[in-house]
Amino acid sequence: PLMDMDGTGVLGRIRDMLSNDGLSVGAFSIDSNSISLIGSPGVTETPMILSDLGVTQFNHDPSSSDMNDAIGSLNGETKSESGVFGELYSDVLVKSLSHNQLLYDTLEGRTTSIIFPDTHLGRQLGVVAKMIDSRAERGTDADLFYCSSGGWDTHSQLLDNQESLFADVDASFKAF
Repeated sequence: PLMDMDGTGVLGRIRDMLSNDGLSVGAFSIDSNSISLIGSPGVTETPMILSDLGVTQFNHDPSSSDMNDAIGSLNGETKSESGVFGELYSDVLVKSLSHNQLLYDTLEGRTTSIIFPDTHLGRQLGVVAKMIDSRAERGTDADLFYCSSGGWDTHSQLLDNQESLFADVDASFKAF
């Protein structure tokens, strides 16, 4: 399949198929971009990248009380002389701001009953747990997530390093 759909990833192709079957499927990468979530162009929206610390509200302390409205107004409707790049920029900006606000409102203050390890992987899985819990509010039927854990290419102190890495994976997945 990769050779037939170059530039796509397995999770992105799964998402495309589920979306073609009428399901609303979100795709989120925690703290990094991954081709694994990329589907065929035009089938589904671009996956979102979330921080392992959650979602930060855009412009949480605006210099003007109507700043967000002004940004939306400036980038909302385009004119014929706006050009294709201006329209694309405005469209992406307005969608990004809307997605940011939805995710911020949905996740702000949301907690889990589980205490995840305070490690990169543990925090990623904590965000995934909150996203899964918020699926109904976001109106999705399913979600795909990409998390990663680095440091596995050890060249010295192999046993000590791997013991620490596997302990993190074990604790993080146990909490999840």
